[in-house]
Amino acid sequence: MPFKAITFRRARHAALILIGAASILIAAAPAQGMTVPGQGTPGPAASVVVGSSTAAAQPASASGCSVWVCIKVTGNASFYTVTASQLVGWCGHFQFLFPHQHSNSGSGCNITSLADGSGAGKVCVVGWQKNGSSFTNVGEPCETVR
Repeated sequence: MPFKAITFRRARHAALILIGAASILIAAAPAQGMTVPGQGTPGPAASVVVGSSTAAAQPASASGCSVWVCIKVTGNASFYTVTASQLVGWCGHFQFLFPHQHSNSGSGCNITSLADGSGAGKVCVVGWQKNGSSFTNVGEPCETVR
């Protein structure tokens, strides 16, 4: 983000404040042609960084449920975490479908599972309930990652 410049002028001093995304730079000096009692002719302006921070933007999050499966996505296209959970109890596993990546969770009953991914696009979790020797799709919620 470019800096936004704000200039203040008073009788004896001028200040230039540059406000950026993560810091504020204040440059102060006597106004041109002014002298400060006890200091003589003004020299070069002094600069000080005040309140600099590296506060990161909060990650985006989205969630939803489909039939018996819920999804929660936290992050953005550069990196996100997906949480898959069950709306009601069943035994089986989750299949994670991410852009350019597919994986399965471990099997169990009443499970919650996490997976990390990256890349923009549609992110889905498929719940597969174990029924004897086969599996039944019990929900496939999706969210879009940007």
